[in-house]
Amino acid sequence: MPAEGGFPAQLEPFARLKPGLLRQGNVALAIVTPEGESTWPGLLPGDPNWKVMELVADIPVEGGKEAALRIAGPLFEGALNIMSFIMASAIPLGRVEVIDITEPLEVGAERESQTFSSAPFDGNAQGIAMTGVSGFLECSLPPTLAQLDSRTAAALKWFVKSIETARLHDQFIFSWIALEILRSDSGVGVTAPYRANCQHEISACPLCLTPTARVLLGQSMQKFLVEIGGVSVNVAADLWRMRQMMHGAVPFDSPKLDALPSLVHPLRSAVSVALKRKLGWSDDSPPVIQQSGMVIHPSVSAYGSRHITERDVTSLDQLVAIDAGMSPQGL
Repeated sequence: MPAEGGFPAQLEPFARLKPGLLRQGNVALAIVTPEGESTWPGLLPGDPNWKVMELVADIPVEGGKEAALRIAGPLFEGALNIMSFIMASAIPLGRVEVIDITEPLEVGAERESQTFSSAPFDGNAQGIAMTGVSGFLECSLPPTLAQLDSRTAAALKWFVKSIETARLHDQFIFSWIALEILRSDSGVGVTAPYRANCQHEISACPLCLTPTARVLLGQSMQKFLVEIGGVSVNVAADLWRMRQMMHGAVPFDSPKLDALPSLVHPLRSAVSVALKRKLGWSDDSPPVIQQSGMVIHPSVSAYGSRHITERDVTSLDQLVAIDAGMSPQGL
């Protein structure tokens, strides 16, 4: 903005991500400008609102590309998360390539490589239901709109949000929010007197004698899933345990999240049944969501080999220095 105030004389786009280098143990991570024209899925070439940068890691590891990706995932996401927080703007990850640069290395040598159309990391986990979900293929405006109370309308909105996103974590969280709304309005619940940390039960307040009975959320949610949602007792328990990721008890890189794709289906099924009952519809009216179905990650990878380029053999220190217009010796 001009020092004297008012509107700027001209708006000019600039890259918000600058060349830089980070070292974490024996791993080097750099942000550099890519060579040539870089594209991004869904963006038009030359879109001035976006700047595609390269995030490059040099990872010394035994075990091949699988081991390298296991290290790269938390490193990439950790760095981008803190940068996104600082800038108050999410930095998405796009195409990912991993290539073997084990020494001795020379330009023109052919090395094993693999390219992913989207980042194959935990925080980027996505799922598209291929089976187990069916609704009307065509639809028009209904004759009238049901007069929904605000909470049922909110549950419906959260359910729709869960089906409009491909990210598995969001699908689960949005569906669970809808489930909690529907459960709290259903009258289904489990109550018990207050239990102190010493595990002694206090059935009434010692001063006013008011009963201390309260709703046990975990048991109430599982009861609702079984009685209304039609899921098994074991699946209900698994869903409640997975719900704890909303409190940080199940990290994004936890092996427990391997079960997430198989739990989204029964959760969505339970929510859809509960919603249809609130709407006065039969359980078998569309949408019909089964307890299980095939879920795919909407990403492809190409495995093979390519020739080593001059850029591949250049150290990350030098790449950053060249990109920033500095002398490599002065970095």
